[in-house]
Amino acid sequence: VRVPFSNIIGKRGQGFLIAQERLGPGRIFHCMRWIGQAQRAFDIMCERLVQRQVPRGRGGMSGGAMPLGELQLMRKHVYDSYCELVAHRFMTLAAAEKMDAGGYAKVELAAAKANGAQVLCRILDRAVQVWGAKGLTEDTPLSSMYRHARASRFYDGPDELHIDTVGRLVLQSYSRGQRWDFGRAGPTEGTKYPEDYMAVHKMTTPETPKNSKL
Repeated sequence: VRVPFSNIIGKRGQGFLIAQERLGPGRIFHCMRWIGQAQRAFDIMCERLVQRQVPRGRGGMSGGAMPLGELQLMRKHVYDSYCELVAHRFMTLAAAEKMDAGGYAKVELAAAKANGAQVLCRILDRAVQVWGAKGLTEDTPLSSMYRHARASRFYDGPDELHIDTVGRLVLQSYSRGQRWDFGRAGPTEGTKYPEDYMAVHKMTTPETPKNSKL
């Protein structure tokens, strides 16, 4: 198919770049939705932990009952999910901020997309674990949420693609004599590594005293 010159969008040969410009904002929307879905799964998990009563004491021999959330390993589900959700939220905000400033944010978007999909799946997995077999039935929203969340790890690019992109672009910065500055969220001119690191930071290898015994 030949497209008349007057019908070309953008410059000739730049079609892939135009498509990528659409995918970038699309991925940030995925990351934003996953924050909401992970929040919902977190709420369902925590509500179960405070409402579900289990026998108190080892083997339930001590009598009485206590909330499921009093068990230490159940609290670790809360801790892990809290940390991951907060981290994903800030990764998403960092990518959005760079895009708003006119930056390409390729590394930030790739990292947020792959990490966010994995975080969502892990939080949902913990929520299902807390609910037990009931979490896999239609009695809770978790079963449907879990199935849909799993697809997030391959639509709009699989995890492996985004992980490779982040590693490749960051290492390219170092190969050009730059470093990745997390304060500025991007490569910056700096010391070449590892040759000049010791000199710039005035680090030397301590000599072993002549009379010391190893």
